[in-house]
Amino acid sequence: MSKKSPQLDIDAPASDRVNTRARKRQSATAATPGIDDTPNMDTMPNAATAPTQTENPMRQVTIGGVAFSIEDKYAEGHVLNANEAASLNQTRAENIGNNFRSTIAEAREKAYLESVGREELEADEKVPSDYPLSDEVKAQLQAALTEAAQTYEFGQRGGGGPRITDPVQREAQRIARDKIEAAIKAKHGKLDAVPAEERRNLIEQLANREDVQRLAKANVEAASELVADIGI
Repeated sequence: MSKKSPQLDIDAPASDRVNTRARKRQSATAATPGIDDTPNMDTMPNAATAPTQTENPMRQVTIGGVAFSIEDKYAEGHVLNANEAASLNQTRAENIGNNFRSTIAEAREKAYLESVGREELEADEKVPSDYPLSDEVKAQLQAALTEAAQTYEFGQRGGGGPRITDPVQREAQRIARDKIEAAIKAKHGKLDAVPAEERRNLIEQLANREDVQRLAKANVEAASELVADIGI
């Protein structure tokens, strides 16, 4: 028996024949395993609205007497852009200068005492902040500063680290510095009787004490309330 060929209606319009073939292809596709319909876009995750996941650590800061959390942006290996490098170099220079300030004060006090022929300051006597230093002393200070800059690292103990911006911690440092320096002068008569590194360590230890932290927080809150009352 001969196999019959598919019969085509050659008299049907061309548009009907095209529509018939399209319906057959749709029927075949629907019956073929593994071929799905168009995905439902409503069920797909939206990258624009999906929550951003972060692995950066958070740090606590106090602003206006209120505790907040801020995400750290920088980590080891971070590549700096030009603005970040300039800001970091500026902060480094300021930190080194702040750390070196007491050394300059000691040199100025020593020069002043030598000029007046005494070994220590009198009660409540202060060395003028603009008391001149000789070129020789300035050269010695420059050499000492250069060495300090070469060994400086952010966050090193006694090295100042990044500039303190938390008002409570800054106030704690101020309280501790005043207490330590007053105690040294009362016992030894002058600051340089205790090496600068040891003084910085003593200040850091005292500033982190719980009672000093409580006092610093109270001072900051009182100052904030005062400013609020004034309406600034």
